[in-house]
Parts: sequence; structure tokens; C-alpha cells
Amino acid sequence: MFDISPFRYRGLVPRTENLWSQMMDMHFRVDIKENDNSYILQAELPGVNKDNINIDVNGEYLTISINDDHARSEESENYVLRERRVSSAQRTFHIGAIKEEEIQARYLNGILEVTLPKKEPGSVSRRRIDIQ
Repeated sequence: MFDISPFRYRGLVPRTENLWSQMMDMHFRVDIKENDNSYILQAELPGVNKDNINIDVNGEYLTISINDDHARSEESENYVLRERRVSSAQRTFHIGAIKEEEIQARYLNGILEVTLPKKEPGSVSRRRIDIQ
């Protein structure tokens, strides 16, 4: 009844475009900017409660994950059309030499902003390797 294209095939095999859109729904869009002192990562997370966002640093990797329990709690409701679906998503980024203890994050108007301060470039050690 509320389908955009009422005459589309509704068989048991999902269409490729539906699979692609479902895969894209599992990710969120990110912009990463760089200035002299830090990297600034901005992630679009509209409608996600701040308490459902996790940011973890493991070595040289930063992982942002969301887990929307609200979407699961509504599964018992009798929807006619349901396009708003965010259950969980995760992105991992290689962050390299970052001051982990100084990473800051804020969430405002559906945008998560993570500031990643750069480590001071150390002196590069160089030595010649003898061949035996």
C-alpha cells in the first residue's frame, strides 16, 4: 500500500538493489580533516542516542560503533512500512601516531566529532644493515 513502486517483483529472492542499500545502511558517513596539530573525524549519526555510541582505541586503530537497542524494542510493533532502520554499525580507522590520552569526542545535532591530536614527529633512526 505505501510502497513507492507497487508493481515491483516481490518474490522470495531479494533484489540486488535491496541488498546494496541494506549493506550501506550498516555504515555511516565520515569526513576526516587535518590541521597542524590534529585530525578531526566527523561522523553522521542522525537519530542515534549518545549513550548508544562507543569509541574504542586499540593500538593504532580507532573504532566507532553504534548499537541502537530502540530499533530492536520496536520489532513487536505492527509496521505497514518501515524505512528507518539503524540497529548497529561499526567503522574502524587506522590512526597511526596519535596521543591516545588526549583524544576528545563530542556529539551535537547528529554529528559525532572526534579530535585526534598528533604525536610530535620523532627523530627517524636510520642505520645501515650489513649483508652477510
